Amino acid sequence: MMRKHRFFVKDSLVTGQKVTPSNDIQHQIKRVLRLRPGDNIYLFNNSGYEYSGVLEEDGILIQSQSEEEKSRLKIHLAQVIGKGTKMNLVIQKATELGVESITPLFSKYSISKETNKLDNWHNVAVASSCQCWRNTVPTVNPPLQIQEWLKQDLSGTKLLFIPGGKKIENIDIKPTVNILIGPEGGFHQTEIDAAYAQGFIAGGLGPRILRTETAGIAAIAILQAAAGDM
Repeated sequence: MMRKHRFFVKDSLVTGQKVTPSNDIQHQIKRVLRLRPGDNIYLFNNSGYEYSGVLEEDGILIQSQSEEEKSRLKIHLAQVIGKGTKMNLVIQKATELGVESITPLFSKYSISKETNKLDNWHNVAVASSCQCWRNTVPTVNPPLQIQEWLKQDLSGTKLLFIPGGKKIENIDIKPTVNILIGPEGGFHQTEIDAAYAQGFIAGGLGPRILRTETAGIAAIAILQAAAGDM
């Protein structure tokens, strides 16, 4: 498969015009990748389009644009934060699988209490979007307590994944899907009851108990496959 040198920029991009990337991107292009004038560069800026260009001495000349095929589902993942770098893995893989947004959560049985990783998590989503040829970066929301998140106006299908829940193929899935994944120690019963009160359905992921960082990824993959996205 062709190697594409892709970068996320905040600039407005227009075919036929030249853009001067940030110093960080220029360092990556010239010092890390050692690209030269005439090499192809691909940019995206959350507009849903990818812009192809050619590297010149004083910038990147935009030559064409193309639109990505978006997922048929708008998947919103709410994931209780795991210990260490598990949330990085979840964000990386959820981005690759096409989620719309991710909300890190704290729960009664949370191990991690990290509150200052939002910039890092956003950077993980950006890097993953670059790698998987995705033109939009999923929103990574500020962390919330699970009870706060459940009070929001959540539309569409609402899935709470716990042992013994229904298989996804037996649930009526609407175009918007909210996925709630618990911590290593599982949900507290009050959290399960609060989710049920907000219209959540108990979903299951088979007979084995999955790690918290595996459960959300597996659920998204199953949903996308059922929707014809994979």
